[in-house]
Amino acid sequence: TSKSAAVSLTVQRQTTRTNLAASPNPISFGQPLALIATVTRSGTTSPTGAVSFLNGPRALGTASDTTSPTGVVSFLNGSTLLGTVLLNPSGVATLSIPSLAGATNSLRAQYAGAGSYLASASAAVAVTVKAQSTTTRLVASPNPVNTRQALTLTATVKGSGTSVPTGSVS
Repeated sequence: TSKSAAVSLTVQRQTTRTNLAASPNPISFGQPLALIATVTRSGTTSPTGAVSFLNGPRALGTASDTTSPTGVVSFLNGSTLLGTVLLNPSGVATLSIPSLAGATNSLRAQYAGAGSYLASASAAVAVTVKAQSTTTRLVASPNPVNTRQALTLTATVKGSGTSVPTGSVS
């Protein structure tokens, strides 16, 4: 019998790239928004498939790699977590947001890394939220009113979107 020297093999984790798309952009206040993160391998020449390790005719084991990263993507607005979604087999995660507040939001997607894939983050995507237009209706009661008689003014504000306007009327 003969023995060979032990061979050390280090398998490095694959770098990834995370891209984020927001649709539609811009949106109106109260309008839903879809966030789509796509996680891909950074290199285009990476081999895929399985490798078998043998000792003569005896199989010692196999190692394989999937073609798309697996794991979860976290969606953030600044530092606020909007949600975490599992990647589908194609490396895509989608999160639907019912609405966003504020004029401009800075959204990012962060891939946590899993298995043989390293973590990565998208560039920030600015999503502008347009204020909805409003109409104000003022009703005086009673109408007509007599001198020194109490008068009630009621203002009704309606927005052009699906959300109810808030704030004060002066």
